[in-house]
Amino acid sequence: SPETDCVLCANDVLSMGFIKAALTAGKHIPKDLAVIGFDDIRPSRYFTPALSSVSLKLSDIGSRSVDMLEKLLQGTESVQAETIPCDLILRESS
Repeated sequence: SPETDCVLCANDVLSMGFIKAALTAGKHIPKDLAVIGFDDIRPSRYFTPALSSVSLKLSDIGSRSVDMLEKLLQGTESVQAETIPCDLILRESS
């Protein structure tokens, strides 16, 4: 079976822990193993190596959630599920 060459973690904190464990095990990031987090918290850009991450645009999600909640509480409009695009922020870890 092929060796793992990339890991996508559920969030940036887990990614940082994974990178630390991989470095301790002698892996080189990203040469041996690319690591990508998910949520693009501020410390991810200052971590060494800087962490690639999926940015969720939390302010957009929060704003749309409030709009939807107001519509539900007022009962004036039906609320439909929405998709809010996210961005892949590439940094040193990938």
